[in-house]
Amino acid sequence: MGRTLSAMEEVEAYAISARELKRAKLLADKYGFAMAYGSYDEMLRDKKVDVVYVSTPNSHHFEHTKAALLHGKHVVCEKAFTLNEAQAKELCDLAKSSGLFLMEAMWTRFMPYVAKLKTLLQSGAIGEVHSVNITFGIYRPKRERLFVAELGGGALLDIGLYPITFTTLVFGEDIENIDSAAVLNGNGVDIQHVIVLRYRDGKMAVLHSSIATEMGQRAIIYGTEGQITIDQFVCARQIRVFKDSEAEPQVYDFPFEINGYEYEIRAAAADIAAGRLENAVMPHVETLRMMRLYDDLRRKWGVVFPQEK
Repeated sequence: MGRTLSAMEEVEAYAISARELKRAKLLADKYGFAMAYGSYDEMLRDKKVDVVYVSTPNSHHFEHTKAALLHGKHVVCEKAFTLNEAQAKELCDLAKSSGLFLMEAMWTRFMPYVAKLKTLLQSGAIGEVHSVNITFGIYRPKRERLFVAELGGGALLDIGLYPITFTTLVFGEDIENIDSAAVLNGNGVDIQHVIVLRYRDGKMAVLHSSIATEMGQRAIIYGTEGQITIDQFVCARQIRVFKDSEAEPQVYDFPFEINGYEYEIRAAAADIAAGRLENAVMPHVETLRMMRLYDDLRRKWGVVFPQEK
């Protein structure tokens, strides 16, 4: 994100803060930020700061976003937006009552490929669509925040929300039934899970996410006349359409201008400039709906964060 902000014309990469001034200075020098702060509160007191991008661990999103809003700053907060729906609602209500812009940074929703994908599906490029199959697995054993409940860890709130988001983009919100199963570690967070979504119109999605093993990152949409394959679907730069009647796939490329984060930041900047408090692609109601879904899944699996006890 530092590289993104420093390369964009729509925003100024002004200040960066960390828990230690040394770390903040290293990042400020690396990405060309004018100011470096050794505490978040100190940065929030800087009147020149207009918008804050929160990228701390999941466990601290609520605290840090609330602090920024109370200091009169607009906020773009990383996913998962908060630990649960109750926290998310409090922040959305605070932002609205304060006249401040607030958005969850779910960059997948803003990817250039999404519009083309929707057009292909609506035009019947692979016939009548029936199902989606998604796998997303990473293994980063030294990344502690993924594996401990105190930091809001687990596969669901780190990577599992991406397959759910993608399925929403493809199939919409009319879910009739959700089946799921998860494996928890000794710290009480899910290290892998499978989610099956059944929609009222008969479509189905099978989503498998894991932080216990590398599985790659692929989404496949199946239709009566072919399939669409999207590798790195979280931030894809290519769509491949395999039609049953054709020997070779149709390939559509979507190169990034910078590194992919520019699209959500550009959207937020445009909203703030226009005086809007929400973004149409990632509105508060959608963030709350998704948080409610995550809450329901965690409840079924028995995943409870210490902050919720």
